[in-house]
Order: sequence, then C-alpha cells, then structure tokens
Amino acid sequence: MLGAMRGLRSRDRRAVGAILLGVTTFAFCALEGWGIWKLTTLRRFTLDIATAADPPAGHFLAHDRGGHVDHHVLLHGMDAETLRNLQRADVLLMGNSRLMFALRGEALRQYFVTRGLRPFALGFGHEEQHQFPLEVMRRHHLRPRLVIVNVDNFFGGVTSSWGERVLRDSRFNAWKIEAEATVAHVIRREMHLVVPHVPDLWDGEREFILYRSERDGSWFVATRFGRGATLEPFYRGRDTVRPHNLQLARAFKESVEATGARVVFVLVPGRDVSLTHAQLLADAVGVPLVAPDVPDLRTMDGSHLTDASAAGYASAFFQHLDPVLDDLLRR
Repeated sequence: MLGAMRGLRSRDRRAVGAILLGVTTFAFCALEGWGIWKLTTLRRFTLDIATAADPPAGHFLAHDRGGHVDHHVLLHGMDAETLRNLQRADVLLMGNSRLMFALRGEALRQYFVTRGLRPFALGFGHEEQHQFPLEVMRRHHLRPRLVIVNVDNFFGGVTSSWGERVLRDSRFNAWKIEAEATVAHVIRREMHLVVPHVPDLWDGEREFILYRSERDGSWFVATRFGRGATLEPFYRGRDTVRPHNLQLARAFKESVEATGARVVFVLVPGRDVSLTHAQLLADAVGVPLVAPDVPDLRTMDGSHLTDASAAGYASAFFQHLDPVLDDLLRR
C-alpha cells in the first residue's frame, strides 16, 4: 500500500513538473517574441489586427483572417436589427467585395436617405456571384423597389465554396461560427498588441478587418494599407457575352422583377474589368448600365479602392445614377 502511494505521489510530481515546464516555455516564447518584435528592426512593423480602427456603434464583425462571418449572419438572420433593416430596404445593392469597398456607408446614406429611400448593401466577399444574394432575398422575402447589381463576374452560375458551406449550415451552426469568430477576433486584437504573429512579420502579409453596418449593410474598413497602386481604366476593346451568362442574367432579372423591383446594372472599377462586356450584357438583358469611368483611382491592394478614391468614385457614381433612378421610379 505504501509503495502504491509513493508511486502516485511520484506521478503527481512529474505531472506538476510537466505543467510548470509547459507554462514556463510558453511564457519564455511569448517574452522572446515580444522582445524580438519590440527591440529589433522588426519594431517598425505593426499588425493590422492590432492597429485596426474600432468599429462605429451598430456594426458587427464581417471579416478578418478567420473568414467572412457576414455570410452566415445575413443568410440565417442572426442579428435581429440587421434583418429588420434588410427587410425594410427599398434599395438592395448586390455584387462582390469591390462594390462594398467602393460604396461606403456614409455615401450610401447621404444619397439614398435624402431621396426617401432605405438602402442595404448586400455584397459579399469570396467573389460571390448572384446565387447567394438571391437566396438571401428569397429566404427573407425581401421586397425592394430597386436592385442595383455590380455585374463584374456576377452571372457565372457559381457559388463560392464558403457560400456553399453557409447554405448547408443549420441556424445553430451559423450561431456557433459567429460566436467563435467574434470571440477569437477580440482575443486576437488584444493578444497581438503584446505578442506578434510571426508569419505576418516574416512574410509581410496584410489583413483586411471589416465590420458590417446593421443599418445599411455597408462595410466599415478598419485597416489602412496606404495609397496603393493606381487603377487602370475599364477595358473597352472587343468582347463577347457567353450564352450561359446571358441566360443567368435574364433569369435573375425575371426573379427580381417578380417581387416588384426594378433592376439596374452597374460596373465598379477593378483590375481587368471590361466595360464592353458590361454594356453588351445590359443591352441584351434590357436594363440600364451605370459605369462612370473615374480617373486617377487608387487601390489598397490592386483591386479594392482606398478611402479617398472610394469617396471620389461614389460622388461620380451617384451623379450618373441620378437620372436613371428618377426614370425608373417614375414608371
């Protein structure tokens, strides 16, 4: 019996020793990482997750390195206030992330609200095409007066792999993913004030931090990447519209008009964006196209507009939209 008790005490001591060794090793590595980051030439680097601006009130996490949370929130109606504003919206704006970076919340509200219209930006990351936002529209029985669509690769008939997962997930899974992502985001923001994420420092990798407005669905871009690269003008050379894309665009228009809404195509500037293709598609479907070619735009990453360029683009865009909107809403 005494031998057995001595054996148990010996194992307990070894377990405690292993735990203490693990804690000490973790603390040493954290301290070493902090020292390398703060006391060497790496100190000139900062992490986007740590320097991102705090979101305004009435915003929820849309995206960080963990992925796009807003797919789940909007499809499954996870946020009551957001869902209420989505269902009340007079104008829906659909498209990819370029749309969301180009038309920010303040510009949307200033233009539409002064005209007595409630906008909601229903664009998504992952190069999401028309099927996912159309499913959001169907699932929540949305009845807008106008649907504005950025046609940049929108009618390809492909749902992103992330979008497919969101469509398969249950409401409980959606809640779990949102909760986990939000908690992880808060922890990462605090932790990386002290301890670096070494791959970011080593590879110079950048991270977009985005929050979504409950009021109008727009993205608040919390990270700043500097002036970035100049964006090339729209491609205006020869182009064609494939029958498959035209069929999908016509079916989309028919589905939207069945709810009582009108459709407007737009083209937001980006890398390798064809104005010729957009105009051919709009003409074939029978909808107006709004596509101002604004000079000297700059991007954060070669694709998404900087804050200053987004403000300049939005001003030109809404000037071009004005006569189209007046004509459609008079009918």
